[in-house]
Amino acid sequence: MVLAYKEQIKFLDRLKLVVKAMKGLPPDTNFAQALAAASAEAYAIAFKAWEARMERERARSEKARREKL
Repeated sequence: MVLAYKEQIKFLDRLKLVVKAMKGLPPDTNFAQALAAASAEAYAIAFKAWEARMERERARSEKARREKL
């Protein structure tokens, strides 16, 4: 399986999240629980990034609107 460079980076980032999640969980935790914890963390990170992007877009559109006036 060959992944594009961008996809490889995403895959490695996800693996890092799984490893990080597994380190923070008790030893009897299974892989599915660790993966769920990592997915939740990845979702929170993605949501924060989306919020920041939307804030930048809002600020840019407000600036453009003020410049038109």
